[in-house]
This record gives sequence, structure tokens and C-alpha cells, in this order.
Amino acid sequence: MDFDSNKFSYNLVSLMEENNMKQNVVADQIGVSEVIISRYISGKRTPRLDIIIKIANLFNVSTDFLLGISSNPNQLTSSGNLNTDISEIAHKLYSLKSDEHLSQKQIEFIKNMIITNKDLVLSYHKK
Repeated sequence: MDFDSNKFSYNLVSLMEENNMKQNVVADQIGVSEVIISRYISGKRTPRLDIIIKIANLFNVSTDFLLGISSNPNQLTSSGNLNTDISEIAHKLYSLKSDEHLSQKQIEFIKNMIITNKDLVLSYHKK
């Protein structure tokens, strides 16, 4: 699954309008500049995972809703527990049979997510 900047942008703008929030307020609340928010909205920049989480928390919606994966703004995760969901994904990846492989598109997506969130990933490695 690729990041859909159109869905993300639409949902971000809709949430801002519903909550009467301007770009500068959202930027201040999540710790980025107003220019960055503008670039997210225009699709010129892809937010890092930690920023997506901050935006979802700010508007009290799930990341799946913000990304356009789910139409339910209150669905936290498929199981309701992020650690469980991460464990399930890891289990599925590790249980691939030797003749099963991720598609190149899936590999690129995972690689881009890790690169985009390098600081977050490395912070967990240090613990």
C-alpha cells in the first residue's frame, strides 16, 4: 500500500475545518512549521510516521482514518492495541514460506517508511 497524499490532504483539511483550526495552530500543536503543514496539504511533502501520529492524536482520530484507510475515525487499530497489531504484522512477515516473497512495491514501501522514520526507529534501538 502506497501513501495516498490526496486522501491524507483531504482528511487533514476536513479535520482542520471541522475543528476551526488554521495551519499555524496545527503546526504549533505538533511541533512543525506552518510551511510544512502547507506542504502536507499540497502533497509536496510526505509526513513522517511520528507526525502522522501527532496529527491523529491532535484531532482524536485514528491514523487509519487520517490516512484514508478507514472511514471510522474512532478505530484505533484493527485489534485496538498497537503493540498487538505490530506483533501480528511481524509474525506474518516472519512466517512467510521460503517460496513466498514480498512484492518489490511492498519492500519499497517498508524501506521508505524506515528511512522516513529513521530517528524514531533508531531511538528504539538505543533502549
